[in-house]
Amino acid sequence: MDVLKDNPCKLFLRYLAASLGGCMIMTVYGLVDTLAIGHYEGPDGAAAIAAVMPMWTIMFSVGLLLGIGGSVLMAQHRGAGKREEGDCYFTAALFTGILAAALLTLVFLLFLNPLLFLFGGRGHVLELASAYSRWIARVLPAFTLMQVIAPFIRNDGHPGYATFCTMAGGCFNIFGDIYFVFVCDMGIRGAGLATALGQLLAISLLAAYFLKKDCSLRLRLMAARDFFKRLGRILTMGAGNFVVDLAMGILAVLFNNQIIALMSTDALAVYGVVSNLATIVQTFGYAAGESAQAIMSPNFGAGHQDRVRTVFRYGMLTAALMGLLGLLLAVIAPTAIVGLYMKAEPGVLALAPGILRRYAPAFALLTLNVCSTYYFQSVGRPAVSLVVSLLRGVVLTGLMIFLLPALFGPSALWLAAPVAELLVLAYVAAELRKSTVGKKFIKN
Repeated sequence: MDVLKDNPCKLFLRYLAASLGGCMIMTVYGLVDTLAIGHYEGPDGAAAIAAVMPMWTIMFSVGLLLGIGGSVLMAQHRGAGKREEGDCYFTAALFTGILAAALLTLVFLLFLNPLLFLFGGRGHVLELASAYSRWIARVLPAFTLMQVIAPFIRNDGHPGYATFCTMAGGCFNIFGDIYFVFVCDMGIRGAGLATALGQLLAISLLAAYFLKKDCSLRLRLMAARDFFKRLGRILTMGAGNFVVDLAMGILAVLFNNQIIALMSTDALAVYGVVSNLATIVQTFGYAAGESAQAIMSPNFGAGHQDRVRTVFRYGMLTAALMGLLGLLLAVIAPTAIVGLYMKAEPGVLALAPGILRRYAPAFALLTLNVCSTYYFQSVGRPAVSLVVSLLRGVVLTGLMIFLLPALFGPSALWLAAPVAELLVLAYVAAELRKSTVGKKFIKN
């Protein structure tokens, strides 16, 4: 497979098939995890998952910061014929990821309950969130390092293997949920154990990649000054992805606390479902962006602008279709979706349609905004990627969370994400017009 010469459409479809396979299994096991907890514990279980969401995003965002940032730079340098320099970025990202994962593990083990309280956990919901999270905190490095290593394997020309590892961990988690939660009667603790063990399996398989004969990832020794110089570039390049994922945690905290202040536990339970759906839809945005980025970055490094433009178009069209599908499902079957996730009570089912239908337009927009960040990284404009991520993830959405309910009442809270995503998409369109690739994409 030659990303500089092979047919762009076939290349994109190959990467997309692998990415979508990973997304599908992540979707299924995320659904099964939440479904098992919701049906065993009821609405409080769904609310507990909402309280745990920021913890997930912190673990994943640190991994994405290093994995995406480093792998993009590695791919660009390989495209320019500088393979050893690309290996240096892999080395810097991997060692920094190991250190960051160790520090995060220490923080979560020492301060788990105070953090969950900050994230919106109260009373019985806090107890459930803590029981679930303790297993996750114990194997936290597996979650973070998976996000570091997988992008490098994809950009090393093996997207299928990275997907296989994700699928293996996900399949274990699906059957583990059924066994530990219901057969062993462990409830939410069993779901946490199944997730932790599944992730250990996935990271073990990813580590085995380095023993394969066709693995071309290499560690390189370098001076400390060169290490930190490259790390600075990685952090700059990956900042957009870091903010995208971390912002989900920040927004979950803001939403959780606003719901507690303005509404009820039933509304928080529905938001647990909404938050899970948003994560799933955003994951498909990642798939479109990552598939395009693996091809765009080396072609940009090699100066093949036409190929960059073509693949970018494929990525954005795919993202649009994924977002539209999420919108339609949420609008057509909101009660069925909530009923699938939990043993819903009448109060929860009564709130579900209004909440999901107000929030749903965000699904059709966020995939485009997320996919665009990969394009800006690939063409050497990480600052724009960071601005997009900050606007949609923290600044505009955070502002709308407080502004809209104050102006139009509590129910306007659910419009915060759609309004913010629409404004960000307008900014993305304006930035695309400033680049040659973007102008031609818009014209076509």
